[in-house]
Amino acid sequence: MTRRTSPTIEASGFTLLELLVAITVGSIVITAVYAVFSTALRTQRKAQQTIGPMRSARYAFERLANDARNLDPFCKPADVECAGETCRFPILDAQGARLWVQYAGQDGRLVRKLANNTADATDTQNSGQSDFLCSNVARASFSLKSKQGLAAARSTSKGAAAPDAIGLKLVFGKGTQPRAVFDTLVMLEVTPASGDSQ
Repeated sequence: MTRRTSPTIEASGFTLLELLVAITVGSIVITAVYAVFSTALRTQRKAQQTIGPMRSARYAFERLANDARNLDPFCKPADVECAGETCRFPILDAQGARLWVQYAGQDGRLVRKLANNTADATDTQNSGQSDFLCSNVARASFSLKSKQGLAAARSTSKGAAAPDAIGLKLVFGKGTQPRAVFDTLVMLEVTPASGDSQ
């Protein structure tokens, strides 16, 4: 007599232990990938916080240097006024007309304004052109430098020191913690004439 046995059924699928190991390994891999991604994202944000002000400062420095190259060769030392958050001096445009350029720190921005040559040369509010150079500026500081390296004396007497350079320091950020500080010294290719040649 033959005994009939049922055909063996092979078990297919994963055991509970295999599933738990696979889930654990997968979770570790996903956590590692997330950590690398979030670190890269944080690093990229910090780089942008540094690069943004650096680009803005470089643009402002290039504009100031370009205007300094176009300084009116017949201006007087008293015509170049740079102190605190403002700087104003005469330049010549492409046609040779005298314009007044003013840089000013206003409401967290550095602004460049142009004005026509007027009798008192102080009307930069009604200018035809105003350029926004940088934002998020906590402080903009202008200064005049003489050959001696000291701040140029500002006086209205005939002995006024002729400035040789304009200094600009930009502090980016808000509050008491500045995020970035950049400064430059722009040499004047034309030294203002001390005589009354105008």
